[in-house]
Amino acid sequence: MSNEPVHFDFNEIERVPVDAATVEKYTRNGQFVGLSVELLKEVTALTTILACTYHLNDLKRPRNWSRNEAILSGLLVRVAKLNHGYLDQVCQHRGEIAGILF
Repeated sequence: MSNEPVHFDFNEIERVPVDAATVEKYTRNGQFVGLSVELLKEVTALTTILACTYHLNDLKRPRNWSRNEAILSGLLVRVAKLNHGYLDQVCQHRGEIAGILF
């Protein structure tokens, strides 16, 4: 395993285009749900990446996290897991369970 820092290009995450004029023309609930699912997938990908980021020291090497950084990372992981679970419920058309979560 290399000690070199891994660089991630956030531009690799596919952005979900949101056009207000298009959304205003939505007539079915499924259209809103589809857009919402895609946006939540994007947010979950970003949250997962942010949960795994770390700071570099003066020598450009990863340093240990502080207590608060570790807590924040753990919370971000939990949010990402919650989002994955919610997406799973919505995509399987289990609205009754998804409704309980949010």
